[in-house]
Amino acid sequence: PALLFTNIKGAAFPLVTNLFGTERRVELAFGPRPMQLIERLAALPHTLMPPTMGNLWRHRKTLTPLLRTGLKRRRRGPVTEVVDQPAALGRLPLIRSWPEDGGPFVTLPLVYTEHPDGLGGNLGMYRVQRFTDDTVGLHIQIHRPMPVHVTIGGPPAMIFSAIAPLPENVPELLLASLMLGRRFPLADNPIGPLPVAADAEFVLVGEVTPGEMHPEGPFGDHYGYYSLRHDYPLMRVRGLLRRRQPILPATVDQAGHARGARALGLRRNRLPQPRRGCGARALQARGHGQRAAHSRRRSAVPHQVPPAHRSRRRPARLPDHART
Repeated sequence: PALLFTNIKGAAFPLVTNLFGTERRVELAFGPRPMQLIERLAALPHTLMPPTMGNLWRHRKTLTPLLRTGLKRRRRGPVTEVVDQPAALGRLPLIRSWPEDGGPFVTLPLVYTEHPDGLGGNLGMYRVQRFTDDTVGLHIQIHRPMPVHVTIGGPPAMIFSAIAPLPENVPELLLASLMLGRRFPLADNPIGPLPVAADAEFVLVGEVTPGEMHPEGPFGDHYGYYSLRHDYPLMRVRGLLRRRQPILPATVDQAGHARGARALGLRRNRLPQPRRGCGARALQARGHGQRAAHSRRRSAVPHQVPPAHRSRRRPARLPDHART
């Protein structure tokens, strides 16, 4: 189930987790359009040749979205409504998922940088550990000082593009635009040189300097092991950009008519409203065959904890006939 926490000790904002935890919610977030478009594009070499006017007209539904692909820059956006300086990162409800984790980590962090020589930008998903109210650790390698910002939330298309195995010269935001079916909206950054995703929930704005390192980790990863503690670049956070009012799935009515539906990419998601008196401790999209956990407490800790500080190298698996 997708879990919604509205009253978190020490945090100023609510937290929703596991939005993409079922195939149904993934379909609600992205819709059928990206897959249909990819299938049509893959068929073009066989169906468009020769590229006559008649063939181009028959493929207009495939080619027209390509004309809308790109970036759209504007002066401001929802994420620039509030500028917090100092950042006060301790107010963010960051998760410490495993007992021996070195601290709280940003889940699904979208780290954006631009080449110092003007050779384009890079959007990737790299570990981000909070150290203090104005410093975080970045699990990356750098060789020059550069501005960095870390986006939290935003369109699911942006999250997907950050982890997609794209060729080095293909911008990730271009893929996000293609998935959205419109130009990707960027807003001017009021406290930094790099543009920001206009529809994001939070953006950490700062910079990193080569040689300024800090121990990061351990980190219990999805392989079932802990990555060990090592020195990685320290990001000094200059400020926090955020929406004036956070977007919650619970505020989306059954017709999908709340502004949160567009920001989360969950149009017509049919997420139920909280029942009166139950606190909406756990919410789940309708139709998954499980009820929200209102009546009894359930642990949010996964059922299996990774072994402490084991090597990530796994032993080779012997074929059945060679085992004793």
